[in-house]
Amino acid sequence: MFTLRSLIISIVFSLGLAASLPAHADSSEIGNVEEVHLALYGTVSGGDSERLYINDGVFADELIETVKKSNAQIRFVDDMDLWLGPSSSLTLDSFIFDPDLGTGEMVAELGRGLFRFVSGQMPRQNVEIFTPVAVIGIRGTDFSVEVAANGTTQVTVYSGAVTVAPRGGGAPANVNAGETADVDSPTGEVDVSPASQDTPPASVSDGVGVAAAQGGGGGSGGGGSSCFTADTQIVMADGQLKEIGNIAVGDVVLGQDGAHNIVTGLEWVTLGGRLLYGFDGGVPFVTAEHPFMTDQGWKSIDPTATAHENPSLQVSRLEVGDSVVTMQRDYWHLAALGDPSGTGDTALGRQHLRILGAVAANSETVLYNLLLDGDHAYWVVPPAEVSPLRTVSTAPALSEDGTAFLVHNKGG
Repeated sequence: MFTLRSLIISIVFSLGLAASLPAHADSSEIGNVEEVHLALYGTVSGGDSERLYINDGVFADELIETVKKSNAQIRFVDDMDLWLGPSSSLTLDSFIFDPDLGTGEMVAELGRGLFRFVSGQMPRQNVEIFTPVAVIGIRGTDFSVEVAANGTTQVTVYSGAVTVAPRGGGAPANVNAGETADVDSPTGEVDVSPASQDTPPASVSDGVGVAAAQGGGGGSGGGGSSCFTADTQIVMADGQLKEIGNIAVGDVVLGQDGAHNIVTGLEWVTLGGRLLYGFDGGVPFVTAEHPFMTDQGWKSIDPTATAHENPSLQVSRLEVGDSVVTMQRDYWHLAALGDPSGTGDTALGRQHLRILGAVAANSETVLYNLLLDGDHAYWVVPPAEVSPLRTVSTAPALSEDGTAFLVHNKGG
């Protein structure tokens, strides 16, 4: 179906616009979706609600919404980060930014939900954020806004400062780092008090997503999440292979015993100071936290780190001499077709580990993990002889040679 969003994207593309160029009109792309867990929707003015995925553009005068238990991150062309918590909505009333002159303005209308803003290059005095009962002006860097169903608003500042005023008129209040402002009605007063917590809501500061709160690139020394290099291949439910860096929410992967597991979310972090590991002289492709199925159950190179991510999963240490469960191409094709011979014990192989190789790679290397429903397991095929620093391929033609290993994601 050709939608209004498709038309806008076509116009933007035909004009040769890019996200780094100024957004001068409502039809201009003003930012991109950087992270989605579960689902995110956008409704451009006069159009229908459409599901948004990673790298999709967002536009001025667009309604952005998350669903229950989901969250998302958007990065604007001025490098401002916006994180939306579950069941949150906002409208980007206007956004104009000229990177050459450093000028622009932004107006956003928040509905119910939880939001976090990390300011970018936009002149802070030209940013206004409205809630049903309050008006927020940015003077600082990092703050969150929580809007209840009845419109009452709470603003907490983590660094810098903001001003908060009742929307119906009244004296504004300065809110500094470590403080929270509460506004109960459009004509009420702003109550400023010490913040009950100094930790921002889980978002870009945790290293999830390419854009981080502190200067782009994943943040937090890599975030510590268990992940794979972008060119690690995943066995899909149809038996084909797809690079993990190209997988989208809604894709279906092959799980344990032929299960079909839906990708409900995506995570990506930077490597930071951690090492990448490979098996028996193969290309290093995985961090130490990720669990692999062996003859003796789930094991990882660093079970302590795995337990930090998923305390409910019983994991022991993966070492040289262990036998890792494998599957070859012919069998995963049978499993994808629902053939019982592709899911039985005879379909599974064993790789007796002789070498666990480790390398230090560029700290900005982007790594990926899948969030799944079902049994939370998926099959990975290590990349061929290519650099783990290679960018994500855009070509669908992937090698179907190799050995697949059964891994567990950190959810469930």
